[in-house]
Parts: sequence; C-alpha cells; structure tokens
Amino acid sequence: MQQVEEQQLGQRVAMSETETTVILEKIHRMVRDGTMGQDYTIANREKNRRLKRDYNVDDTKIREVLLDLQADNFIKAEKSDNLEHPEDIVYIFKKTILLMPKWQEKADYSNVRLYIKITWPVENAMMFVISFHEDNI
Repeated sequence: MQQVEEQQLGQRVAMSETETTVILEKIHRMVRDGTMGQDYTIANREKNRRLKRDYNVDDTKIREVLLDLQADNFIKAEKSDNLEHPEDIVYIFKKTILLMPKWQEKADYSNVRLYIKITWPVENAMMFVISFHEDNI
C-alpha cells in the first residue's frame, strides 16, 4: 500500500451534485435493502452510545434518519484521517430532527442536530456509520 503523508489525511474531496446524489442513493439502498450488522453498521463509539442513552433513539430511528438524508444535509467529503484506511473517503452530513429526551419527567420533543459520518472502506463492501451523534459534542 502506498504510504500517505499525514497532511493528506482529512483533506477535503470535491463532490459534484451528481456525485452527492449517487452517494445518497447508495446510502438509501444499503439501509433500505440491507441488514444492520451485515450490510451496514454503527460504530460503537462513546458519542454514538450517548445519543441512545440521552434520547429515545434505537436502531429503527437510526434507519429512519439514514433513509431521510437529503442533498441539503450533505456537508462535505474528505479523505479519512484513519491511518489504517488512508484511501477511504468519509461523507459528512448534518440533520436536525425531533427527539424525546430520556430520564426527564416533564420532557418534550426537542430539535437535535445530528452529525453523521459514513464511509465504505476500500477493501470492504459494508457501509460504516462512524458517527451518529449530537453535533458539536
């Protein structure tokens, strides 16, 4: 494998509207037709677990949000900053949704802005949702 210089990691990748549409179609197809755990998975990271702990978010809700991603939720594409996967491209989305907080007696739905980062490692057909959590935490 070609060695990638560290300054290239995390570098922005230009995407046209057509390319963004293709990526969204791929995400939607993978989630709609695939099975969580086999065709796509959510990374077991603290920020991702915290969203499930703090709000009524389960795998069904995550699936619903991924299927509802649109072009206006797309923020950018960039080279992976993971030294083990320097050739991968990550796709970053932000989406505001209504969620019900857990553990609050008089809770009401609140707008929560989500940060969603998705990739397909070059050597693997499985889609990885690296980040699915509140934005800016």
